Amino acid sequence: MNTKSHPSLLSDILVSNFGGIVNDIFREDLSSTSANFKPQMELNEFELNYQVDLAIPGINKEDISITQDNDILTISGDHKHAETVGKTLISEMKYGSFKRAIKLPKNIESKSISATYLNGILTISIAKQEVAKPINIEIK
Repeated sequence: MNTKSHPSLLSDILVSNFGGIVNDIFREDLSSTSANFKPQMELNEFELNYQVDLAIPGINKEDISITQDNDILTISGDHKHAETVGKTLISEMKYGSFKRAIKLPKNIESKSISATYLNGILTISIAKQEVAKPINIEIK
């Protein structure tokens, strides 16, 4: 295969393999994922933490549940259909329950998981464990 004549092919292979590596670390546990709809999710890694953003506009924070059990982070909730007096002519809204379960990497600090909900975006911050730094031991 001549990669010089197909530069995008090489980049496609690299991107698809890198995506597979990341997906193996943070893969969704599909066995426990069931929903009427699947909110869009974004995962970012920073120096000190991972951040999960979930787009769930129109949902009250009281209708959202976040649990962590061993290495699985589960986010679930319910988008309730508001009662309307009139007749609905067009509806592209997604209603019902959702559940996303994400397998977490080994290097997290599970006691330092925090969440905020602002403008329809649920942001979950997952702190990384501190890396043990080598120390010099003085001989006396």
